[in-house]
Amino acid sequence: ASKLADMNIFIAYGLFEGPLFGRALRRELLRRGHTIAMSPSEADLVIAHSGAWCMLDQSYHYNKLVLVDPAYRDETSVWVKSLRRLGYDARHLKWHELPRYVYRRSLNLWYLVTRFKYWLRMKKRYDILDIVPLISRPNTYVLEASDPAWHNRTIIQRAEQPIRTLPGDHDSIWHKPDELAALLDL
Repeated sequence: ASKLADMNIFIAYGLFEGPLFGRALRRELLRRGHTIAMSPSEADLVIAHSGAWCMLDQSYHYNKLVLVDPAYRDETSVWVKSLRRLGYDARHLKWHELPRYVYRRSLNLWYLVTRFKYWLRMKKRYDILDIVPLISRPNTYVLEASDPAWHNRTIIQRAEQPIRTLPGDHDSIWHKPDELAALLDL
């Protein structure tokens, strides 16, 4: 497939994340000739990581929405899923990656503290929203990480578009932005 035309792209951050996580992704998108949108309504493409979809306007019909390893409610608690994710990280983390991993977890703590009310709102929305209406739209695409911590086959199989895999852990969007851009043909 050929590279998509230059796009205005909005990046939505998941639980305990923010713009510091997206620096490498923003650089990669700019390097590929795209611009960064300041709001989802201005964007040709919205990239939402993890639970970020919960904070998007569910009634708005986005031009193109990509959910990267979305976190969504099912019978497994968010805490159990978080522990499964940390277990995956522990099994797959290489020693040379440890400093960056610790840095990202430190940023998670920083965003938890500095945006606490926002995260409480996200968690409340996570508890009540159903992802199925969003993934059932023809312009919504789902990328799942190799890490299955957040996956539920019964729910995600209801997506309108085929599910694609972004190799690596839940945070590959942030530390492998070139792979995300290539997978999305950006």
